[in-house]
Amino acid sequence: NRRNREAINSANSERISNYRTYRAEQTFAVTRGKWYYEVELLTPGRMLIGWGHASKLDAYYPLGTDSYGYSFDGFHARRF
Repeated sequence: NRRNREAINSANSERISNYRTYRAEQTFAVTRGKWYYEVELLTPGRMLIGWGHASKLDAYYPLGTDSYGYSFDGFHARRF
């Protein structure tokens, strides 16, 4: 809710302001077979690469921290 988001934003404003989010949307779903995607990382540092359900994404929580998404942090070699 709005009050919770304001509290999170107030408590973590510096941390939140240092993150940038980019999103590419697809227009079709893969339902079977093997599939993959590739990314090219051009700068160093922590980056979460992954996917999530578009209607469930929230800018205040990292990708993959709920049951609606998956992400990989190559900097810390962790998956979420």
